[in-house]
Amino acid sequence: DGITPRDYQHHCVFGGDPRRGPGIVPCLERYESVLVVMATGTGKTISFLMLTRWWLENHPDRVLWLSHRDELVTQPMERSAKFGMSAAREQGKLSGVGAFERIVSSTVQSMSRRLARYKPDDFGLIIIDEAHHSAADEYKKVIQYFSRSKRLGFTATPGRLDGIRLGEVFDA
Repeated sequence: DGITPRDYQHHCVFGGDPRRGPGIVPCLERYESVLVVMATGTGKTISFLMLTRWWLENHPDRVLWLSHRDELVTQPMERSAKFGMSAAREQGKLSGVGAFERIVSSTVQSMSRRLARYKPDDFGLIIIDEAHHSAADEYKKVIQYFSRSKRLGFTATPGRLDGIRLGEVFDA
């Protein structure tokens, strides 16, 4: 009863076709931080859920899903069960500290105010939805705190109106 990814989503995560780019997994083996650009409606959430499941199967670390709006915190949490996963929420009265879930989903606003609750090495991977926002100060605060974590950003719009380059946040 899970979700069958489309061919391009599978390629996005695992690579295999050199004409379409290397894929996230091979990039994370070479770089500390990777930006993925996918057009609106092509399934960024499905792709990052696939990548999360791969990460949890291959690494002992937890994963942090970071976004700037409540609906972007909730959406992957609701769909994660179809991938055999569940996520704790770090927001309001809810906290992922000490939770059995290996995934924590949070807004950047909540996480940036609650960093002291976590150890800097609590997460091995941070996935940032709508990553064109990640050059903002709140994101930088979270990224710097969890500086040993790999970072993966998803966006449909890599250009920023303020001219700040996402190359300041992502290596590849």
